[in-house]
Amino acid sequence: MVVGSESQVPSDDRPVVVFLGTSLTAGLGLDREDDTYVARLEAMGSAAGLPFRAVNAGVSGETSAGGLRRVDWILREPADVLVVELGANDGLRGQDPEAMRINLTTVIQRARSRYPGLHVLLAGMEAPPNLGARYTTSFRAVFPELSRRISRGCQERGRSSDPLPSRRSCRRARTQPERPNPSDTGRT
Repeated sequence: MVVGSESQVPSDDRPVVVFLGTSLTAGLGLDREDDTYVARLEAMGSAAGLPFRAVNAGVSGETSAGGLRRVDWILREPADVLVVELGANDGLRGQDPEAMRINLTTVIQRARSRYPGLHVLLAGMEAPPNLGARYTTSFRAVFPELSRRISRGCQERGRSSDPLPSRRSCRRARTQPERPNPSDTGRT
């Protein structure tokens, strides 16, 4: 058996986009990994002439605290973009929105300190309404606040940033039965 040297391995110079998230990122309930929104975005980028290498770091049940514990390990390899899709499970568990805000802020700070040129995209999450209006309002406010901080940070470093959506809606027909996760049609 002959093992090739590293010089024989073709280099992959595409930008690296890391998706740190929950079951929405991991693709819970989908039949194929190619059906995850991560894989579909990678395919769409390639088809549009904007290829990138997607790294799916989604874990079902992940909270912002779990993402914080994993971020250093996940970013041991260089990345150009970090997509943070965390917080939904914090809301489902009724966890303190202030603790979630601190966790998400720390995830972003650690990632940017490791890779100063890193672009960060934050996906806004919603809390279930059964936890009351006060909780839902407090939870909802975390994402626009952090999005503004991310945008200010880009502007301070002389980079442009697009406004990030703070809310995501999902129609019942596009979700899996008994789950808030998108179905195959909900990912298109």
